[in-house]
Order: sequence, then structure tokens, then C-alpha cells
Amino acid sequence: IGGEEFAILRPDCDLDCARELASQLRECIAGIDGRTNGASFEVSASFGVSSSADSGYDLDRLLAHADHALYASKHAGRNRVNVYDSSMAEVAQAP
Repeated sequence: IGGEEFAILRPDCDLDCARELASQLRECIAGIDGRTNGASFEVSASFGVSSSADSGYDLDRLLAHADHALYASKHAGRNRVNVYDSSMAEVAQAP
């Protein structure tokens, strides 16, 4: 976590809840008015979601899985939400 990345840890929030939260946050960020001083810019965000139900309760593993999903979002065109699945780890480990 650093630079332009952050994490949200939510107890009592299953994978569907986490996906929905990330989608709502992405939509809110995309709705930011980027007009200032006659210039205009778009604001977007990519999200990676992981769950202790799939990744276990090890924080490093949860964050690594969320990171794999985040980079899958970025590689798929940005401004989207991806949920971790085991195929993402295989892609991350490929040479």
C-alpha cells in the first residue's frame, strides 16, 4: 500500500458486499467534477477485491490477492472492479 493505493478492511462484509462497496466507490470517484480553471480532466479508479473466505486470514495474502485483482483491473482497461481468483496468481507468476 503506497503512492496512489489504499486498502479497506471490512469485518462482517462478504465478497458480494466488498464488490458492491468497491463498485460504489468507483462510481463516486468517476462522478467527480474535473473542471477547474477552464481545464477539464477525468478522475477514475481501479479496484482489486479479495476475501478472507478465499484468501484466508493472513493479511499479507489478502493484500497480495487484492493487488493481483487490482492489476487485472488496470490491465483490462482501468476504471473497473475485479475480484481475485486463483488464475490471477498464475498470471502474476508467469515469466
